[in-house]
Amino acid sequence: MPGYVLRPADSDDVEFLTDVVVVVTKDQGRWPAELCAPDAEAEWRAGFSDWTREQLGGDVDGSTTSVVLVDGDRVGRHRVVRAPDHVELAGVQLLPAHQGRGIGTQVVRDVLAEARDRGVPARISVEQDNPRARALYERLGFTAYGETERDVLLEAR
Repeated sequence: MPGYVLRPADSDDVEFLTDVVVVVTKDQGRWPAELCAPDAEAEWRAGFSDWTREQLGGDVDGSTTSVVLVDGDRVGRHRVVRAPDHVELAGVQLLPAHQGRGIGTQVVRDVLAEARDRGVPARISVEQDNPRARALYERLGFTAYGETERDVLLEAR
């Protein structure tokens, strides 16, 4: 399994981070049909890019957005929110060519270790239509504690 490194994201990474989310979601067959309409994807990308810039600007307390690097190449997006009572893996996506190689598993294990070291639970939400990611998180010790219309809320203690 190749190792990975996290590098704090900066404004030069916004387009890449947005691309990662789009490419991964499309590859999983989960890209919403309404975003296939003319200009809809461009509008979504602009909104996600603006939201990412807010994250990078420190507008969300405890939020850290990073680029996942393997052998110096950008291969994914990683976002963690650290609160006094938990650590939340708020987003992790790896480009399809880097999935299934143990990188995602190690990313999740590292968040679990951080939470354990702090003595707080680790949390993550996973979209209802993403059973592959949910299976990974459950395999690593997360259990469901709630849900929304869109997501299953998972926690590991």
